[in-house]
Amino acid sequence: MTYIHLIACYWKHVALTQIFGQATAAKILRNHDCYRWIYKTILEDGDSLKSIMDRNYLSAFSQ
Repeated sequence: MTYIHLIACYWKHVALTQIFGQATAAKILRNHDCYRWIYKTILEDGDSLKSIMDRNYLSAFSQ
């Protein structure tokens, strides 16, 4: 289940970044009350996650 949450939350981060910009998106994710580990992982290891998503054709929304 954690993998699904990583993917969904990664897409959420991508969408928030496209709408509000990187700094605001990061602030929004840091202030969440749930999924703290997942959002921390996305913010700290975003490049690695993007690479994994790209290799598995899961980055349809990222640029």
